[in-house]
Amino acid sequence: MIVGAGREGRGTAEAFEERGMDYRIIEKDPERIRDNEKYILGGGEDLEILQKAGIKEAPYIIMSTHDDMNIYLTIYARRLRPDIQIISRATLQRNVSILHRAGADFVMSYATMGADVIFNILERNDVVMITEALNVFNL
Repeated sequence: MIVGAGREGRGTAEAFEERGMDYRIIEKDPERIRDNEKYILGGGEDLEILQKAGIKEAPYIIMSTHDDMNIYLTIYARRLRPDIQIISRATLQRNVSILHRAGADFVMSYATMGADVIFNILERNDVVMITEALNVFNL
């Protein structure tokens, strides 16, 4: 389940599609609805919409809205499904720790990931950043 059909949400959906994985996207803007089977018009704060998208069965939920309503949505999803994996986007760096405390399993922050990439380039490291806080290197 993906909340938000912006660039990140659609990109995630495309990656799932390429891998043959099922998904549903919740989106408030009717102009972003691409496929009536996969897209659900509404907001992630609406229990009926979440149920229609499959919150009861979904193994994960990705919060990719542009504003930091993701904090509220993360708390809400965690209370509805304590066992679901929650991946959330942080627009503002200061919200990374807040999202973790709200119940997110993983938080995507462009500021942190961008800083890590720049640091690795400047230091000419043989370190590959796979994702935020996960670096791979030879020892």
